[in-house]
Parts: sequence; C-alpha cells; structure tokens
Amino acid sequence: MMPIKACRECKVTKPLSEYHRHQSSPGGLRAVCKACLRIRRPPIGRGTLEQRLARFVANVIFDSSGCWIWKGLVGNEGYAAFFAGRYHAGHRWLYEVTTSPVPRGLQLDHLCRLRRCVNPDHLEPVTPRENVLRSNGLAAINARKTHCKRGHPFDKTNTEVRLHGKGRSCRRCVRLVRAGKRANG
Repeated sequence: MMPIKACRECKVTKPLSEYHRHQSSPGGLRAVCKACLRIRRPPIGRGTLEQRLARFVANVIFDSSGCWIWKGLVGNEGYAAFFAGRYHAGHRWLYEVTTSPVPRGLQLDHLCRLRRCVNPDHLEPVTPRENVLRSNGLAAINARKTHCKRGHPFDKTNTEVRLHGKGRSCRRCVRLVRAGKRANG
C-alpha cells in the first residue's frame, strides 16, 4: 500500500508525492498539499500581462516633474528591479512591454538622469558609448573637455591617445614634462 497523508487545508487524503519536502516539518513534508499551496500562493512571475502591469504600477510614484519614481526593490546600481518570472531592470521591462524591444547592442538612457525613473517617455535606446558620454561620470566629464589643464587644445595634432584607447594626453604637456625631467637630471 502506498503511503498517504491528509492535507491540512483541503482535508483530502493524497499520496506523499503530492506534498513538498520541508526539513523542519514533522515527517519531513509540508502539512499542505502542492495543489493547495498553488492556490494559496500563485507564482509571482506568472499571470496575465495586466496582472504584472498592475503589480508594477503599485510600486510607482507619479512625480509632478513627469518622472515615474520606482519605490520597489532597487538594485546595487540604483535602478528599479522587478520580478516577472525572473528579475528585470524595471525601466527596461516596462519600456519593452509598452513601447518596443530594445535593439541588440543598445542600452536605455535616462533622459531625466534619474535612475529610479521608469517612465518610458524618459528613456531612449542608445549605444553604450553614447550612454556613458551623456552621463555625469568621470569618463564623460573628461570626454567633454576641449583643452588640457594648461589650456592647450585637444585637437588632432596636439592629442595623443593612450594605449588601448584608455585616455588621452596633451602632446605639448608631455613634451614639457619630459624636458623638465631631462633638465633636472
């Protein structure tokens, strides 16, 4: 005879294979069958698109500036994190659901510069290079410079690109530094 157990919720006697294992429960099995657990707790990532959108919008504050501020889970980089079967960048998930898929090789740039904003109207697909150059990071700040710290122009004749494209130098300043080292010996 096959071992059986009565579900605490539906009161139906079922084979043990109908119960999830649980190490701290008596007998090593949950008291509620798999079917009752599914009814009680449907998987978050599943459901209709309308249900997912409703759950998404419940985590948004609509700001007077037009930004849709995400108040849910935020990842390490400061972007919205949304679970829909797996974790997605919230701004990207909403953009792809409401607008169109982001083309391969492109990233979504926040035109409002606010990482927690999920408003699709504030997002634009751009290349990773364009995204970095539009930002306020150190690489973008240096790329926008037109002159070195001594006032020499960064132009084709006076600019030296470093090995592997990792930065640039002013040729006049490099010559001045080398001349100074030779003079000092």
